[in-house]
Amino acid sequence: MHTLGKKIRTVRKEAGLTQTALAGAEFTPGFISQLEHGLVQPSLRSLEVLARRLNRPLHFFLTESGEPIDGQTLDLAEKLLEAERLAEAGTLLEPVEGALDQLREGRARALRLLGSLRLRHGEVTEATVLLQEAAAAVPVAEDPMEAARIHHVLAIACDRQQRWEDSLGHLQVALSLLNSHAEADPVLRLKTETNTCIVLCRLERYEEAKYIANGLLQAARTTGLQYRLAELLHTLGYAYFRAGESDQALQCYASSRALYTLFGDRRMLAGVLTHTGIMLGQMGQYTGADAAFAEAAQIFAEAGALVELANARLEQAKCAQAAGDWPVALTRVQEALDGPLAAAERAEAQELLGICHQAGRGMNAAADAFRAAFAGFTELGNRPAAARVARSLGLLLTQTGSPEAGVSWLDQAIALLATTAV
Repeated sequence: MHTLGKKIRTVRKEAGLTQTALAGAEFTPGFISQLEHGLVQPSLRSLEVLARRLNRPLHFFLTESGEPIDGQTLDLAEKLLEAERLAEAGTLLEPVEGALDQLREGRARALRLLGSLRLRHGEVTEATVLLQEAAAAVPVAEDPMEAARIHHVLAIACDRQQRWEDSLGHLQVALSLLNSHAEADPVLRLKTETNTCIVLCRLERYEEAKYIANGLLQAARTTGLQYRLAELLHTLGYAYFRAGESDQALQCYASSRALYTLFGDRRMLAGVLTHTGIMLGQMGQYTGADAAFAEAAQIFAEAGALVELANARLEQAKCAQAAGDWPVALTRVQEALDGPLAAAERAEAQELLGICHQAGRGMNAAADAFRAAFAGFTELGNRPAAARVARSLGLLLTQTGSPEAGVSWLDQAIALLATTAV
């Protein structure tokens, strides 16, 4: 970003604009002069205004191939990722990825940003590799906050892979680093503690999760972090939901939805709607669940949030399966598989696809889906799930004229269960 000012000056002159004309109502001519001489750095919002006024795409003013990678480049990439502007962040980070070996400073941060981008695209395995490299590269004593950020994102990656003990371990490391630093980012701490509650729920440690979430809720009210209330209510609702306390969960979800609507955060609203749909489905309220899923899917689609959309479709398919609506279940699970599901969710979706085809008497398609699910669960090391699918496939083949193949799959299921028990 060393040439940003020169670029702005060159394009301004090519456009025949004075510094006053470029400044417009938003800036002063003095600010434009300082910017062109490299004395100030614009915010992302300011740069967007100037880029539109100069009729250039935002990335034109960012890093070009051959320029040194500096902190300003990574700052902008961070802001774009936080704003979920993944395409622009990807454009900015592309030359960073090619220059990792030459980076002396900021290497760990660059790896974290690249890993975060992969994670948002659903490329969980690739993201994990980059984030582990970031954790190894960060000088913890010199930059404990960057180390905390890396472990926080690593925890999210582990959660996506259903490695919940590992996820909790990374969150605990992040919290330890944050608690030992007097100037730690309060929002990052709150996010880390919120994710800790979620992972504790995954591990069925509900009382711990509820205790932490209630404490965080009170802290958010007293420290002025009002926006975080919506997220905390969402998390507390999830804890109640996993603990089987449906009424409390629905109350938390309703409050969270109201706050996200007030703040205009439709993407987070869609996340709460998805969890509401899951809960209503498990309560047997299938019509309400389907309406919540449909609204969530529409919001995710409008936002281009393809990972979240695919996961919402998968949950909607499960709900339709529970309701016995096999045609809808089949349609939704196929839509989910068309999206960027993580490996664990993809294997789960393939198993559900097999069940749907079997219900519709599409036995060959069912067998293919079960084989794909078995391969997925095996690669993940999930022996109980692999055994369950092997049993389903074995019974299917036995009942459809392939008894030898069926017995072979049933033997695999027995072997897997035996090793799981050991």
